[in-house]
Amino acid sequence: MRTETRAQLEAMLDDYREITARLDRMKADVAAMTATARSSDGSVAVTVGPRGDLVDLAFDPSHAGKLDLKTLAARIVETAGLAATRVDERVRATVCDVLPDRLRNLFGPDGTVEPTRLFPRDNGDANRSNGAW
Repeated sequence: MRTETRAQLEAMLDDYREITARLDRMKADVAAMTATARSSDGSVAVTVGPRGDLVDLAFDPSHAGKLDLKTLAARIVETAGLAATRVDERVRATVCDVLPDRLRNLFGPDGTVEPTRLFPRDNGDANRSNGAW
């Protein structure tokens, strides 16, 4: 094997190892992520994991004790949603930090992957809408 080709292959292998290590760190960081939110009245605090799963639930007895069960349940659900949104934003930011620049725009505002964002919008879009390809 030529020295130049060997050097290129070694450089590619080094890049691969670096990317793999970054992905492993990212996976570990995401797996350990939590987010906590407190209800507007302070009666409930909810902590969720990276997928929005409930990790901890705490009540302030001075506030929560005054609420009927239906209201308390609503506070829990609302606060869990806030915490899930926060952790989702952190997960998305962490993942985007690892992605190459050209792939960072794939995520829509709600966190869904939008592959059409890979393709530039140009005159071709106008042609397609007119039925011409």
